[in-house]
Amino acid sequence: TGRCDLWRTAWLADYPDPENFLKLFYGKTVPEGPNESSFPNAHRYVNPTYDSIFELALSQMDELERERLYQQCDQILVDDAAFISLYYDEYIRLLGLNVRNFPQNAMEYRDLSQVFLSKEKTK
Repeated sequence: TGRCDLWRTAWLADYPDPENFLKLFYGKTVPEGPNESSFPNAHRYVNPTYDSIFELALSQMDELERERLYQQCDQILVDDAAFISLYYDEYIRLLGLNVRNFPQNAMEYRDLSQVFLSKEKTK
């Protein structure tokens, strides 16, 4: 019903961009009725200042300015205590010196079809 004191949720990024997380707090996705589904803003957070800065960031082509606006959004969430971050994933990997073509990417998604083991070991 949208009427609770505390809400627990989790989110995994779909793509490597701050917008993927900050859109969860965009107030214009919250429906009028408390019984209507509110996705992706399931916590029903609404802050018009946040929304206007978020919209500016979405339309910004300059990456540094976009990052600055996203930092402002993030600070608003902290100041409003809109969420309490309890856990962030951390990935640690150990690879043998003979592993070749191991893909690296920000999302930690891997296509291992091109990975192979070499007879030679390198550092």
